[in-house]
Amino acid sequence: MENILEDTSKCMITTFDNPFSPFTRFEEWLQFDNLHDYGTCELLARYSLGSEALTDQENDEFNEAAIDEIIKADPRKIYIKVYEKDYKK
Repeated sequence: MENILEDTSKCMITTFDNPFSPFTRFEEWLQFDNLHDYGTCELLARYSLGSEALTDQENDEFNEAAIDEIIKADPRKIYIKVYEKDYKK
């Protein structure tokens, strides 16, 4: 039960106009992102301090901190943080 709660709290970054879920439709999400020259994955990689030496939980925390920093520093205000539950109907 604990893992289920952890999984639903994981977040990802996307742009306000991307209609695809980065959780369940990543290929379409990435295609849309690349088509609009956003480079979201590359941007997140530059900000993230994650490492294979860390636990999954630690990497998730670093990832969320990186997402928060990107959103805070975004001059175009196009990035948003989303959770998987945001895409469920």
